[in-house]
Amino acid sequence: MILLTCNKCGGGGRNLDGNICDCSAGNDLRGNSFDYTKTDIGVIIPKDYINIQFDDEFCTDKRLSQSLVNVLKNKTDKSLLILSEQSTGKAIFLYSYIKKCIEDGLKVCPMLTTLDIQTASDSIKKRTSLKYSDNIDIEADELINNDLVVFRLKYPPSKYDIISLMEIVNLRTSRDKITIITLSYGVKSFMEYYEKAIISMIKDTVTIVGGK
Repeated sequence: MILLTCNKCGGGGRNLDGNICDCSAGNDLRGNSFDYTKTDIGVIIPKDYINIQFDDEFCTDKRLSQSLVNVLKNKTDKSLLILSEQSTGKAIFLYSYIKKCIEDGLKVCPMLTTLDIQTASDSIKKRTSLKYSDNIDIEADELINNDLVVFRLKYPPSKYDIISLMEIVNLRTSRDKITIITLSYGVKSFMEYYEKAIISMIKDTVTIVGGK
């Protein structure tokens, strides 16, 4: 099966600089034909992913593959940090999981990135909205209380961002809400990147699911 994925945004619709991409996923975010609702799959999931269902053939990291298949099949009751190198199928998994949650009637926020961490943190603290795109605002209450919030990270966040992100996860966990974070970094590289205190804080906050 051929999957057309944008090399700039990875299919998420926004580039690392936070700007909306000029690909079809970006056009979906930019288009004014949508009113943001928490059940509108066409808003939250780029059209290239809507009809694709994750299975182990999409995951090039076989150590990770079965874990993701099980999470998708049974849904997780814990917040997760999913670690693996780039182009291992994480985006397909995330959109498949988001679609499943929406179809089950759960409230889901649009996918966030590294650049959204501090904005989301400030939004929660100040009870203001996060400007996601020209026609989509995410309210602080949604960041706190939606059933699922997803952060798709392409590079390791700073120590400051990690602390803010774990604070968001802890707040949501206290309300029995799930947060899933993916990072395009292998487990070994991740463990070597951060100091022990940061790794300990992360392990206390999320369940790490990792590949090579």
